[in-house]
Parts: sequence; C-alpha cells; structure tokens
Amino acid sequence: MKKVLNILIIVTLLTTVSCDNDDSVVELNPNSVTDCSLSYTVDLDQYFVGICLDGTNSALPGETITYASKATPNFTEIIWTVESGSMEVMGIVTSVENNVENGRLKSIATIRFNSDFSGGSLKAEAINNDGEYAGMSLPVEVRNNQ
Repeated sequence: MKKVLNILIIVTLLTTVSCDNDDSVVELNPNSVTDCSLSYTVDLDQYFVGICLDGTNSALPGETITYASKATPNFTEIIWTVESGSMEVMGIVTSVENNVENGRLKSIATIRFNSDFSGGSLKAEAINNDGEYAGMSLPVEVRNNQ
C-alpha cells in the first residue's frame, strides 16, 4: 500500500511540475512589420533598389516595434543603425528566403524607443564582400497618442 501511495505522490508531483499553466501570450505590436517589398520592374526583369526598409514612422516612448528590411541576393549582410534619437536595437533576426526569388536576405529588427524618445532615424544597410552597398533610412517621430 505504501508503495502505491509513493507512486501516486510522484505522479502527482510530476504532473504538477510538468504542466505549465502559462496563459500569457506574446503579442506583436500592431505597428510592427515583418516584411517589405523590393522595387521590381517586370519589363527590365530587375530590381530598382537593392534594399527595402519598412515599418511605422511614428512611435511612443517606451514602445517596442519590429521593422523589416530585405536585400537582393547579391548582398550578404544587413546592418541596422540608429542614426539619431533615443532608441535601441534590441535584437535582429536574419534569414534567407527560399522561394521563387531564392537568396534574398531578410532581416527583422526589434527596436525599443526609450522613455526620452522625441524622434529620430533608423537605417538599414545591405553590404557584401565586394564592397557593394545599398542603404535606406526611415525617420521616426513621436506618435500623437490620441
């Protein structure tokens, strides 16, 4: 009987410990983006610009928002820079798209706007080992919270 009781206690403890009742859901800020479109012309079968940058141009102090950049296959790296303003790059996720247009580099940056944010500018730069470069800047102002 004691053996059965010990087994029941162990099973109860394992069930209690292994069942994580974490109902919290991480929600993406509605102003966040995770993709952008490169300018492409079908007639010439080429891209106008080797990089795109997309995301909101307004934010609130204390807010965290994701921005997206993409580069043509000839680029090997996308670098994110805070050109001005009180904001920080918190994280970057980079991937290579494997679809109809294989090899496009995609980068998603998570930006935190500090409590003293009063406007600024973000920059995404695509570079490669041959010294080729393409860059885009995006001004970001304080959003009117009404």
